[in-house]
Amino acid sequence: MEKYRKKIAIVGAGASGLMLGMLLSQSPQNQVVIFEKNSKVGQKLRASGGGKANVLNHNLFPNAYNNSTFVQSLFQEFPIEHLKSLFENQGMLLKIDEEDRIYPATMSAQSVVDWLLHNLGENVQLLCETEVRRIQQKDKRWKLLFDTKIQNLSTECLFDYVVLATGSAAGISPKNASNYNSYLSSFYLKHTPLSPSLVGFKIKNYPKSLFGCRSRAKVSLYQENRIIYSEVGEVMFKEDGVSGIVVLNISSVYNRLKNQANCTLQLDLLCDYPELDEKRYWKQFGTFCGVLPPKLNALYEKKPFSLRKFCLEIDALYGMEFAQVCHGGVSVEELNAHWELKKFPGIYMMGELLDIDGACGGFNLAFAFASACKVAKELIHGN
Repeated sequence: MEKYRKKIAIVGAGASGLMLGMLLSQSPQNQVVIFEKNSKVGQKLRASGGGKANVLNHNLFPNAYNNSTFVQSLFQEFPIEHLKSLFENQGMLLKIDEEDRIYPATMSAQSVVDWLLHNLGENVQLLCETEVRRIQQKDKRWKLLFDTKIQNLSTECLFDYVVLATGSAAGISPKNASNYNSYLSSFYLKHTPLSPSLVGFKIKNYPKSLFGCRSRAKVSLYQENRIIYSEVGEVMFKEDGVSGIVVLNISSVYNRLKNQANCTLQLDLLCDYPELDEKRYWKQFGTFCGVLPPKLNALYEKKPFSLRKFCLEIDALYGMEFAQVCHGGVSVEELNAHWELKKFPGIYMMGELLDIDGACGGFNLAFAFASACKVAKELIHGN
């Protein structure tokens, strides 16, 4: 008698969807179909880490995420050594930098996508340019209705299990983001409204002469006179605001504030020179051209300001199309202990669809890969 094969649909061929496909393909009882609406898979993964793919972080501390208790439970089950082994046991060598960020040895995001595709077994079918429009229950199974550009392909299929891994609208133009993940509307799930995260800030009364300047600084988020968070890193001065990894991380913290009124960024531009006396230095040399980048020095000479407390008043976050991830998403309260939707057993959810977002440095991809491990374990051993 032929061994029973579970038929599993994965909706979304991003980092978590492809990783899940790879893991499920290692069990011959699984018949897997991955649906991807775009013509290419792993589009965000290809762009991650500036094209280098910062896939993990050696220090996966839960406080780098919102809903940290939920994340902590996941990483207790699938710690960093498990995730590293997952890559290395399948031939993907890794390297770690001085800030605990983990990259593929190739330093190429494309190679991570290629590696995931190479490790999809013959029991996995990948359907690109095929967008799921609706999911319905039928005779204790799940019917997917979809649009496709693949000729002679039926536009509906039945599955035993469905895994939702379609990510968020981060990095997508407003026109395309408006209907993103519209198939979820029929589920009536509790969710936190989406807002851009890991994104720059627009600044009120911004000194436009700084456009193109870069400077290392200790950047602090203040709300009125209360300091919320500080981090040191390179600040990039844009046409109407600021960006850079340090700023992106602060945007993640800013998103978690219940009230975002009266927030400012305070830059210590002399953070690497704690003993330098600003007033004495100016009196002695009459310029900061030996300390500051040219555009910041020119701004100071035109209208002096505190180099220890250069204050920028936050106007707004940059739009969703500039964001690396989204804050918000489907509430983790909708999931049971097996990561199935409580209201719809047999449908699983993972990755950026959930109300989980982390700091820069491999945290978001680590969550995507770990969540794929969790769902794979449940589907292989729990059903």
